[in-house]
Amino acid sequence: ALVCFMPENSNDSRSFLTIDKTNPSPSLENPDPKSFKNGSSSNRPTLSVILEMDSVARLSMLRKQISSVEQTGVLSRNDCEWLFALCAAIDMPLDADTCAALRCLLRKCASLRAEKLELDDEAVMLNILATITGKYFGQSEF
Repeated sequence: ALVCFMPENSNDSRSFLTIDKTNPSPSLENPDPKSFKNGSSSNRPTLSVILEMDSVARLSMLRKQISSVEQTGVLSRNDCEWLFALCAAIDMPLDADTCAALRCLLRKCASLRAEKLELDDEAVMLNILATITGKYFGQSEF
């Protein structure tokens, strides 16, 4: 079994995630973001989970996660963590489908942010995702 330190936030005590190699997590067998919606710590994007995916699985998971956010119209903290982790781990250059998905994510972030009346955690996450997709991946439409 592989054990990884996983800080929840700066005030939490240490927590650990154990991955049994004989029974891998759902993300390794079927990269479907809907299986990660319950927000439990074992469904968070740990370094070991992301690195055990091949580049094709990471791209597929990123596109599925973006599609899920587009369909639901909300951005949970868990969704944002997965998007951040997958964006940090995908290989460049990007294929056309991934570029299109990132443009859709940028549009969705902009529309959700426009509906915000106050600066809350979701607004901050939307701003960060818009910056990553627009500036780093060059998908800005302006």
